[in-house]
Amino acid sequence: MKKEQNETNKYKVYMIINEVTGKFYIGKTVNTLTRRFNDHFSEAFKTKPEERTYWQNTLVKYEKDNFDILQIGYPKDSETMNKMEIEFIKNLRAQDRSIGYNTAFGGEGGAMPKDVLNIVADKLRSRKKEGGTSKFFGVSSVNLN
Repeated sequence: MKKEQNETNKYKVYMIINEVTGKFYIGKTVNTLTRRFNDHFSEAFKTKPEERTYWQNTLVKYEKDNFDILQIGYPKDSETMNKMEIEFIKNLRAQDRSIGYNTAFGGEGGAMPKDVLNIVADKLRSRKKEGGTSKFFGVSSVNLN
C-alpha cells in the first residue's frame, strides 16, 4: 500500500485507488488512514464470499500493494465529514461501476473544496502521463456549487 496522508486531523475523507483498474473508493474515518485501509481488507476477508460487496470482492481479488490511499478531505468535525463524503461520491461518480466501487451515497450534502479537487486532479493527471489506466479521466467537470 502506498499512502499519502495528513494524520494530524481527526476527521478524514479518503480515496483508495486500485492501481490496476484505475477505479476508486471514497470513504471517511476518524482513525488513521493506514488503520482504515487495513480494516477494509480485514472486513473483506472475514465476510462470506456470497455476502461481499462489490468493493470487498475487489479487495479480495487484488493484493494490498495494488492500492494507493490518499486523504482528499480535511473536515473540521463529524457533520462536515459526512457532508464531504457524499459530495465526493456524487461529484466523482464513485457509484458508477465503470469508475468507482462505492455502493452507498455516504453522508448528507456539502461542498467539495476546489483546492482538494485540484490536488486529486493533478495526481490523476500524473498517472495518465505515466501510462495509468484510470477511468476517472472520463469525468470532464465537477460541480463545486
